[in-house]
Amino acid sequence: MKKVTYLLALVAGVWLLSGCQGAGTKSPSQTQLIQEMNQRAAQSDTLTLLPDDANSENISGYFFTLQQAIREHIPDWEKYRGDVCTLRMSLNRQAELTGLKVEGERSEFCAVMYDAVLRTKFPPFPNERVYQNLKNAALDFKP
Repeated sequence: MKKVTYLLALVAGVWLLSGCQGAGTKSPSQTQLIQEMNQRAAQSDTLTLLPDDANSENISGYFFTLQQAIREHIPDWEKYRGDVCTLRMSLNRQAELTGLKVEGERSEFCAVMYDAVLRTKFPPFPNERVYQNLKNAALDFKP
């Protein structure tokens, strides 16, 4: 009986102490979070197509939808004819932006595109395959 009481007291003590473990930890700063997002966005192998039922029509269709959703925030699109901007975006499963990085040359057009992406509410992914292929997509914008 003493062993059972001792064991219960030990389990209760561990259980109570485990609840206090994270209280002294610090939350990451906004700068640290942005750096982490940019590191995730910089991964180069993120657009490798999955071999089985990854439907290229679904992927290219959603890719086009992403570009159109962003373009809606740029009323003077034609003003930037001839410019090119590549943005690498990280999206979570709910199609919320978790990372954004300009790849290559930074220009006025890229600054406008960057701002447009930040203001865009992205449509949900149609399925898991499309999410897996486009969660860290690099998009080229050419007016």
